[in-house]
Amino acid sequence: MPSILVSIYLINHSWFGRKKSLVIFMTGAGICHLIYSQTEITFFASFSRFFMKDIYAVLYPLTTEIFLTVVRAKGFGFCSGCGRAGAIIMPFVLIPIY
Repeated sequence: MPSILVSIYLINHSWFGRKKSLVIFMTGAGICHLIYSQTEITFFASFSRFFMKDIYAVLYPLTTEIFLTVVRAKGFGFCSGCGRAGAIIMPFVLIPIY
């Protein structure tokens, strides 16, 4: 819930807007992921999830303004298919590793 409120505030703020707030959220998520990969402190994992939810909250309405419906539907369908294929393949990759 706090991530949605932060994204709504930053999007509607006159200085930030959508593009600048998207850059801030992506930078924050990247930094938190980098720190978490080195230290494994769970605070950074939670904070990176906060930023990722904000990225989605900004990116989803932004794509409706930029892309046509046909292009947007094909892109979301392709990403959904790749995610499902990855979820099917991942157990076959992880089980032999352990």
